[in-house]
Amino acid sequence: MTLSRFFVTFIAAALMADVRAQSVPLDAAGYTDFVAAAARRVSGDTVVTVKGPLRVAVGDLDVRLDRAFAHCSDKPAECAAEVDQFAKAIGQVLKQKNAPLDPATVQLVLRSDDYIKRAQASFGTDGPTLQVRPLVPGLLVVAVLDTPRAIRPLDERDLKKLNLQQDQLFALGGVNLLASLKPLSVVAPAVTAGQIGTIKPGFAEVGRVALPLEWTVLAQAQHGELVIAVPTTDQVLYISESTPAAIDALRALSRRLGSRSQNPLAPETLLRWSDGQWKVVR
Repeated sequence: MTLSRFFVTFIAAALMADVRAQSVPLDAAGYTDFVAAAARRVSGDTVVTVKGPLRVAVGDLDVRLDRAFAHCSDKPAECAAEVDQFAKAIGQVLKQKNAPLDPATVQLVLRSDDYIKRAQASFGTDGPTLQVRPLVPGLLVVAVLDTPRAIRPLDERDLKKLNLQQDQLFALGGVNLLASLKPLSVVAPAVTAGQIGTIKPGFAEVGRVALPLEWTVLAQAQHGELVIAVPTTDQVLYISESTPAAIDALRALSRRLGSRSQNPLAPETLLRWSDGQWKVVR
């Protein structure tokens, strides 16, 4: 069920008045039941169930209330406002979750194996599968939804919403990605021996690495020699030679940039372009 903005605002306002007129229970079980009841007022057709003390399921969302309950216990006067904020957040999450997906917002990004393992684990053992494909050992291409408010990975439920097969999803992400970028020849001019090229930072530029055929022109302009590094989720470095000295220099810079970033990607990994594919430099 798609909740309209008016509906969510109206219900949240009503809930605020209702919650603040009541006394919030200060025991774990009572607090959980109280919050679940508040969530039901904004959940529409989505089922809200109590899974245990301080744990509520809103549809397939598993919500833990430990921090909110601790705050409530420390400051009882703020309990009602805390529950009200929770209900508002649930309403917004459900609104976004149930809204139709715009195919134009599907994009591709790169993420590490470890990052995706953690993200997948957050769904639990029975959770939906994220839409990913291997690029090289340690790096995955991830289909995401890129909206003005956030970027989130797509999962198998989104395939149904978009009415796409996985191959079609990744093809669409590639088309959208290239449409959002300037030609590689514009942003990445060929470099000569001893130089390290950089592309203006942007997660979409790193996403372009997921499409190795797009790098053919740059590789040809560098006489077939192209080695890149992706130290962070928004940086690409490249060189036009594969001598030990050049490789060492590129890797050293990649490590330095990765160590300084809050969003490192693969600072130790270098990729060599070869016949339209990436191969890890050993």
